Amino acid sequence: MITPEFTLIANGTDVTSKINLDASKISFEDEAGTVADEIRLVIEGAFKKPKYEDELKLYIGTKEKGQFFCGVFKVQTSTYKKGAQNCMEITATAVDFSKSLKV
Repeated sequence: MITPEFTLIANGTDVTSKINLDASKISFEDEAGTVADEIRLVIEGAFKKPKYEDELKLYIGTKEKGQFFCGVFKVQTSTYKKGAQNCMEITATAVDFSKSLKV
């Protein structure tokens, strides 16, 4: 049996225990080349909406094998899902691509 787990650090504060039971979806897209890595979180419940470019650090893995560091991300969008006042979707991109470093 595999037990998934994650750790989420928002602006230097571990918020894992606050959202652990309410996170209905967490995805990490590890892109190759010049495309920015991205994370998406869907969280249910009443939480403070993150601001544009808030910093997120994500670790994902399993209890059995441990977690790995996905990277540092900056929030790009945080919106309430249509028709769901207490369900928020957050999208964040890797720090290296959030500014004009690719130019």
